[in-house]
Amino acid sequence: KTGGVFINNYRYLYNNDPLVFSYPLTQEYLNSSEVKAMYNVPQDHNYVLCNGDINAAWAYDQATSVTPQLEYVLERTRVLIYSGADDIECNTAGVLKFLSKLNWRGIKGFKQADREIWRTSGGVAGNMKTSTNLTFVTVYKAGHYVPLYQPSNALEMVKRWIDNTTDWSLP
Repeated sequence: KTGGVFINNYRYLYNNDPLVFSYPLTQEYLNSSEVKAMYNVPQDHNYVLCNGDINAAWAYDQATSVTPQLEYVLERTRVLIYSGADDIECNTAGVLKFLSKLNWRGIKGFKQADREIWRTSGGVAGNMKTSTNLTFVTVYKAGHYVPLYQPSNALEMVKRWIDNTTDWSLP
């Protein structure tokens, strides 16, 4: 029990979270005739956000570790992993602990790397830690769905990572 606190963002009670408020709006938008026509979705199809039957069918996959696949990818290409600082469900400390247990050639450097402040033109946006192929970013004032809570900072984060920016302390 969380006492009504939304585990995806501890700053909100469940019924006051922007994500919860967006569910009916998202369903309404995706079920509109115009959107269905634009994406060639049959008009009789009814989109339901968070469908319980589909979630149950994927339950096995959700509990399957992707650690071997992530280690394989890290040996071959750059990876960005991010976390909203206000997310209780997939919290920053837990993600960092998971990352520190990965087995790949860059893990020693990643463990030794300092977390650095990340600044944007709007001020301090979070912090980041990087070494060889792994960049981990914590986004401040964001919950589980970082782009919902911090859309500008989420876009900036992805741009910096794509550009392979080395100094995130500069706005």
